[in-house]
Amino acid sequence: MDGSARSFLIAGLREVNAIQKVYNLLKLLSIGGASLCRESGSFEGAGGSGIFDSKPDIAKMLANGDVENLARTVEIGGPNFDHDENTRREAVNALGSLADQRAVVPLIGALQDENERVRLNAVAALKRHEAFDLLVNAMLGNDTGVRRAAAEALGQLGNPRAVEPLVRTLYAENSDVRRVAAEALGQLGSLRAELPLVEALSDSYKNVREVAAWALGQLGNTQAVEPLIKTLEDPYSDVREVAAWALGQLGDSRALNPLNEALKDDSQRVQKAAAHALKNIASKSAHSKHAITIT
Repeated sequence: MDGSARSFLIAGLREVNAIQKVYNLLKLLSIGGASLCRESGSFEGAGGSGIFDSKPDIAKMLANGDVENLARTVEIGGPNFDHDENTRREAVNALGSLADQRAVVPLIGALQDENERVRLNAVAALKRHEAFDLLVNAMLGNDTGVRRAAAEALGQLGNPRAVEPLVRTLYAENSDVRRVAAEALGQLGSLRAELPLVEALSDSYKNVREVAAWALGQLGNTQAVEPLIKTLEDPYSDVREVAAWALGQLGDSRALNPLNEALKDDSQRVQKAAAHALKNIASKSAHSKHAITIT
């Protein structure tokens, strides 16, 4: 806002009868009504007192378990909807902190908030409520940020029912959503995700390929050995490094020769990962022979 416009608004705010109307307009336009009123001295006197007293006391609502008023604060289109995004974020966080299941419904609405940070906070709050089905629905929606956050939450919750929807999300249009889905599948550790993760090693985005390799290492199934060996030839060193690490996790002797070749890689990080993987495979092989001898 330029200086002349600011001076004009401040002068107008000094007219007592206009204060409430102008403040409401400024609040809706999100251009700093409170600061302008302070500059105009509108807090003082009979006409200006109490205008800002209506700011929701989120901490008090949380302490009282006041789900209803917290819900009203974030209800899009509702009469008590607060146009301050920070207040809505606080309200969403408070709803996530309450054990009351009534808090879940307003959080569903908050997933549609105009502000991305409010929407992401709503996902985090639903995670705290372990609202599995709602998180799945959010992950399969159209909002990229919400989808990514929901996929991450599902991986952290550890519910095996999340595997199938996460596999579907591996084919999302957005590469970052695919990356987080791959990571979540690695966290869940289900072998049902192995084939889709192997396919993700051929993704057009290197970040997805890198996380897919990590996830296959987490799964620990030796059926992924050959695809991971091929990934040692990926054009990006970050992907090759993680592929070498994953092969070390799997501990299959088929990876020995390719890993020895990787010791000559142009990247020192790939070389170090390959050397560490070779040690892991040798250690697992020795442990396996020792176990057979004892038996």
